[in-house]
Amino acid sequence: MKVLVIPAWYNSDIRPLAGNFFGEQTRALITNKIDASLIYTDFKPLSSFRQIKLKDFLFLRKYQVNDNIPTFRINGINILNIKYALGKRFWTYLTLKLYDDYVERFGVPDVVQAHAYMSGYVAYQLKKRYNIPYVLTEHSSTFLSDSIKESQAPFVREAFNNSDVLTAVSKPLALKMQKYTNKEIVVTPNFINTDFFEPDPDIKKYEIFTFLFVAGLREIKNIPLLIKAFKSLTEKVSDVQLIIGGDGDILEDLKLLVESYGLADKVLFPGKLSREEVVTELNKAHVFVVSSFFETFGVVVIEALSMGLPVIATKCGGPEYILTDNLGVLVENNNEEEYAQAMLFVYQNYNKYDPVELRTHAIINYSDNVVSTNMIDIYKETISNYKYAEKSSRV
Repeated sequence: MKVLVIPAWYNSDIRPLAGNFFGEQTRALITNKIDASLIYTDFKPLSSFRQIKLKDFLFLRKYQVNDNIPTFRINGINILNIKYALGKRFWTYLTLKLYDDYVERFGVPDVVQAHAYMSGYVAYQLKKRYNIPYVLTEHSSTFLSDSIKESQAPFVREAFNNSDVLTAVSKPLALKMQKYTNKEIVVTPNFINTDFFEPDPDIKKYEIFTFLFVAGLREIKNIPLLIKAFKSLTEKVSDVQLIIGGDGDILEDLKLLVESYGLADKVLFPGKLSREEVVTELNKAHVFVVSSFFETFGVVVIEALSMGLPVIATKCGGPEYILTDNLGVLVENNNEEEYAQAMLFVYQNYNKYDPVELRTHAIINYSDNVVSTNMIDIYKETISNYKYAEKSSRV
């Protein structure tokens, strides 16, 4: 079975961790003997002018095998702004060119796995032209925040309504998606490589009790809430620190906030972390923290659980369908006082969380083998149903 994976975002030299779970999921398919490949059009924002290269203006197509994944990629510039219809159509046009490259090398796929509605729109174009069925999995938090613009809605509806199977990574996301379609939406959680996110007994925990946050430093992550709650915690206990890993637009603002609270020695900013460095920090930390306004799922939550860490998270969409009392603490969204109480509670009751139980929960529910097997069953059923429908239409 040939599966062509099309993500709407993916890792790049500017955002090396972006969409890594799409790569992990594609590798899981390959491990399960599925002939999977990936195509992606990467638009660098004009604001990243220092990292833009002359060749990016040429929108060159290239093929390479990255981490065992056959990958077709275009590196270009977001000159027409993908937020608007013309930019979306340009992105679609280029991605369809990558499809041509894929077919030339590997032949026609049996099914397309599109991740997020813009990739779903590309998959819809392929279905119209070449009769290829597609599974669309939505991940975008823009649905949870009701941020879909009128110019985006036509792309969403066409991608959703013409999919052969429509899935969402969490129940709250599925409920929000229902605004744009009458189709049944199947909830299929994200999954991770639990062998990669495995505790290393040779790496010791930080001597000081450590809360760890890792993500792109953007407003939607509501990191000021985390810093303010941590400030309240330090007024009760002293042997704690907060590590905020990642890079982004609000980094300098966050540093200024930390300095204004006099916490520069307790809140650390290690910067952008590789996947391996993230695993190292998870090994050394005691608790993982999430403070987002919106998370459609929360891959970092299951990564932390797989490493045996309890998690504190806001009720921002996905985490409340992952965490239970024995796995961590859920906090009302944007509630500073409650978040500080949760940090104190986990600090005082840390030994009640069993790392083996946390990791076992992640493996049973979110390991790549378990969830990818379910997705493979969906692909097989999709292909079978599509072929049957085609055959019936000819009779």
